[in-house]
Amino acid sequence: MNRDSTINPLVSVCCVTYNHMRYIVQAIESFLNQKTNFPFEVIIHDDASSDGTSDVIREYADKRPDLIKPIFQTENQYSRSRAISARFVWPKCRGKYIALCEGDDYWTDPLKLQKQVDFLERNDAYSMCFHEADVLDNGVKTRNNDFRRDRTFTIQDMARRNIGRIVTASCVFRNRTNTFPVWYAQLRSLDWGLHMINAEYGKVYFMDEVMAVYRIHEGGVWSHRSDSEKTSRILESMRDLDRAFNYRYHADFKKGMRRIKFRGLLKYLLRIPGFDRLLPIYREMRYFRSLLPW
Repeated sequence: MNRDSTINPLVSVCCVTYNHMRYIVQAIESFLNQKTNFPFEVIIHDDASSDGTSDVIREYADKRPDLIKPIFQTENQYSRSRAISARFVWPKCRGKYIALCEGDDYWTDPLKLQKQVDFLERNDAYSMCFHEADVLDNGVKTRNNDFRRDRTFTIQDMARRNIGRIVTASCVFRNRTNTFPVWYAQLRSLDWGLHMINAEYGKVYFMDEVMAVYRIHEGGVWSHRSDSEKTSRILESMRDLDRAFNYRYHADFKKGMRRIKFRGLLKYLLRIPGFDRLLPIYREMRYFRSLLPW
């Protein structure tokens, strides 16, 4: 495939990274290994890393200037509460579609982009496609979701959070970022807000194929938080999104908040000696709930 930078890419791969020296090579190599019948570009935003991550990116950009377009910050933007992708990365995307992968995650299927883009090209009613991923925690891989089949989701599902966690590295969506509302950059949960906005444009499709790895490590922005802090942040994010969408999906957000509170209570109980026997039952409940069409 000719990936000459003078040809408009069909897909813009967006990678945001910070101090990912141990992981960034695996991420970039997984981009380079993609086999497609269309051109794509890779935009890598380094948020003023201090561990040599930027040096690695420069080496790759020098070798593949036709493909890799780096953005180097001299001052960390995340610490200034900046919406990095919306402000610095998406405005540079030339693709009809945007694919995401953070610098500490990576793709495992060389046909990932081809499969997702093929689906979106055939199905105009869908605005976004995501897939199953493995979670890598201390060398152990587990599946991220319990869906176990391809599924379609709506914005109401997004509000209820019944879709489970969407791994960033699994997402491909239509590039409408220049029409995103101004309030998007002020959200606490930019990922969830992104999925909600995409779901207002069309349906969301889930592919039951493991094609990426989400890595949990000490330097992760989210994974280092305690369970109680995660629950609190999720509830705050749901309230933010409920207001941002002018309460159009208020009933769905309320259902979602009740579910998150129950899950938080259950996690607390499972830490009490004896209650851990409920864990296999809980896991089976999650699986059977995932089979329901609503």
